[in-house]
Amino acid sequence: MRTGELGIYALFLLICAGLALSSWKGEEPVSKESVVVFDAGGGGLKTVGWEAERNVATLQIDGKGEDASVWITAGRKKRITPDEPATPAPAGDDDDSSGSVEIVEVEPETPAPPQYGEPELTSFPGSSQAVSLVERLSNLTALRQFDELTDEELAGMGLDEPEGSITLSSSSKTLTLEVGSKAYGSSDTYARLSGSRTAYLLSSKDLGSLRSASSSLRDRDLLGFEPADAAAAQIQAPNAAPVPAAHQGRHDKDNSFWSQPDSEERDAVLDGFMKSLLAVKASSYLQAEDMPTAADLEPIVSVQFASESAALGQIELARKVDTERSKDDEVVYQYFARSHRLKGSWAKVSRTTVEEVSDALAGLTGQ
Repeated sequence: MRTGELGIYALFLLICAGLALSSWKGEEPVSKESVVVFDAGGGGLKTVGWEAERNVATLQIDGKGEDASVWITAGRKKRITPDEPATPAPAGDDDDSSGSVEIVEVEPETPAPPQYGEPELTSFPGSSQAVSLVERLSNLTALRQFDELTDEELAGMGLDEPEGSITLSSSSKTLTLEVGSKAYGSSDTYARLSGSRTAYLLSSKDLGSLRSASSSLRDRDLLGFEPADAAAAQIQAPNAAPVPAAHQGRHDKDNSFWSQPDSEERDAVLDGFMKSLLAVKASSYLQAEDMPTAADLEPIVSVQFASESAALGQIELARKVDTERSKDDEVVYQYFARSHRLKGSWAKVSRTTVEEVSDALAGLTGQ
């Protein structure tokens, strides 16, 4: 090939490449990276609301930073099963005596999309993961910002028919974003202000936990403080005198023990009871309609905790007869606990763990 022809061919390729690049840039939405979408300010976040087709969550925040406590109400929406369509009767007269039946072909109906009703809600304390989530949402930063989007581009992001919303509120401002679909090949999600042609790509780390708040943000710890924080306790069983207890060497986890207040010697029965009690965790949180009433419950024990200078909180254990599983010759119980952390609600707890507490309590009180 001649040198002149090579030059013309090379020039032609450059022109084509330039046109292709120009066309590609014209189709790409104008974007920026790492943009702050919401800043809660010095007071921090107060509430976070999440609603999607299948689940909802509300986070109520008290305090800020690592010292914040989070109370969560969340649940999945109950799927509504549509009524089955009636089967059409065969065509023909009822008094047709010929024995022949006309067959009518019925076009199969397209299945209706699933519908969801009211959510089945439970309330519970938030875990350390919930506190970390609140810190991130207090200064919500988008991975990318897309400006000047067309209707087609918004539709491609699922923002023409949003799948849900997230609402962030501080003491001075509130922001609500419509939530669209996930970006192709990832769990990062598009969102925008209602009616806006600017969209944001939000990290799956921020929204993923809200989608599964009922499981991923739940804390099973009923007390909300470390055992080493408790310097003393007061144990109260029904029809028994109060039993005081002191926590010795409490900052040495492997060697700490509980004793009588006027002794520095380990009390084996008292120590066994307190360590069994501190091991009690919530196995599940209850919907409002499943919450036991005072009339249903038989108290087991109540314990008040204190630090060296102030009250820390309390925990109560109780049980009720499981009418579905009990038999004439065997009574089966369900076990429950509530504490200062549960805002007056009861949670289900493990039968095995509470029976260990009850056995130790019997040795402690002589009952």
